[in-house]
Amino acid sequence: MRAVLFVLTAVAAASAQLDQYWLDRAALLQEEASTYLGSKINLTADEQRVNDLLMLAKRQIYESCFDQMCFPPARHFFDAKADIENSEVFRIIKRMPKGAVLHGHDTGMVATQWLITNAVTRSDLWACTKVSTSQPTPPMELDLQKLLFSSTSPPSNTCPDGAWISVASLRESNPNEIDPWFEYHFSLVTPDPAGRYPNINVAWEYFSRLFDVTGGLLSYTPVFRDYFTQTLQELKDDNVQYLELRGLMLPTYNLDGTTLDTMQVANMYAEANAEFNAAQLPGEWFGSRFIYAPTRNVDNATADVYVQTALALLNAHPDYIAGFDLVGQEDKGRPLVEFVNQMFELRQQKPDIKFFFHAGETNWQGETDLNLIDAVLLGTTRIGHGFALSKHPTAKRLAAEKGIAIEVNPISNQVLKLVEDLRNHPVATLLAEDFPVVVSCDDPSFWGAKGLSYDFYQMFMGIASKEADLRFLKQLAINSLQYSSMPADEKACALEAWAILWDQFISTTLGNPVDTTKKNRAVCVDAWQNKVKLYTNKL
Repeated sequence: MRAVLFVLTAVAAASAQLDQYWLDRAALLQEEASTYLGSKINLTADEQRVNDLLMLAKRQIYESCFDQMCFPPARHFFDAKADIENSEVFRIIKRMPKGAVLHGHDTGMVATQWLITNAVTRSDLWACTKVSTSQPTPPMELDLQKLLFSSTSPPSNTCPDGAWISVASLRESNPNEIDPWFEYHFSLVTPDPAGRYPNINVAWEYFSRLFDVTGGLLSYTPVFRDYFTQTLQELKDDNVQYLELRGLMLPTYNLDGTTLDTMQVANMYAEANAEFNAAQLPGEWFGSRFIYAPTRNVDNATADVYVQTALALLNAHPDYIAGFDLVGQEDKGRPLVEFVNQMFELRQQKPDIKFFFHAGETNWQGETDLNLIDAVLLGTTRIGHGFALSKHPTAKRLAAEKGIAIEVNPISNQVLKLVEDLRNHPVATLLAEDFPVVVSCDDPSFWGAKGLSYDFYQMFMGIASKEADLRFLKQLAINSLQYSSMPADEKACALEAWAILWDQFISTTLGNPVDTTKKNRAVCVDAWQNKVKLYTNKL
């Protein structure tokens, strides 16, 4: 009898321990879920219905690709793009108001197709070309070095390794090949990205060359202004509401030989921005600002010039120039620590200046990633990429305490060889801790993308948890406005107006009618529109 009681007692104890295990497991999963980005959002009944549709589409992709090589974020974007576009998840994200793009570069934003159908079809365009030795062979056996608008053939010494050819004559003699030829030279897109870009340095060499190829095309004043306006239009068409653009404000040129200097280019940016703002429906677009972002691969004398240029820009356009950054491949550029004197000079001359430093866009530890330390110590407002932040727990803690958001660019990180499978992206750990994170697109033109939706998809499907849902997407959009450089009153208005756009998105997704009348608009929008008009008149 005693033996039976002992056995029963042991069985009961084991059962209790097993019950406790399942309780502990559920509690642990709940604790993890409660710290995830977006977990603090409570969905309305209608939002939950949309969430059910979204998560059904998401789980179908997971289930169909679990043991196959079809999961889009695990494949290179060039290979996965068509599957992304054909997914219901992508279609939902496309319709969603995504808030802001806070990390994009001035000459890498517009879809390649616009360049082909608009920019290169203009008269007086010349191409510096040479016989191609690259593989795979492009449609035409000529390698495009650079482009230039000119009323006559440019001097031969400006194309030392080849010859200038009229684009009009190229088009006439190769009518079926000219557009694919331009497309080949205007992006990194290739059917064999692993073969063409075997490592990060090769990828960056091709990437950097694109700026040289398109430089003379985009720095032509008429194209330059149209390109910027098209940037704004493409983002708005993709249901983005605001942009903070990085660039150099390099001089532009005209056919008559005249040029616009940096300050004149800044004026052109501000005027084009104001005109675009004024033409939009109230509450649907919140404008753009410019981050002066020259290259980091310069000597101290040039860096000193940067300081003076930045101060001049900030003084001339305090409402449009958001702040300062240094750009370029970090692994081969000068580290941020070597510019500390110039950054202190900027801060001394302009105490309220905002920094938006690229930092940690590297796989190295103890080398380039130390830019993260200096970015935090210099008081950066946000960190561009921050790919290596998880390797620096103290810097990560300080960034979280100071509300320094990380600008994550998933497709850029993959194409430029930081990570092949986006499921392994280190920002996943930050998402699990509800760290300040925003998603952006960097240079979508160069990887055959357009707008922000592709990067949102990759973040949602590949980097975030399988259980990340509509709350996650909503929080990413809110973060993008919350961590923008907009003045407090404009930011509050943008968030209020965005919330109405979000409700309209929920309604249309469910097939419900939407009230788009003035009474269904944020009260602050009218005041914001009046501010836009006053600023436009001042320009």
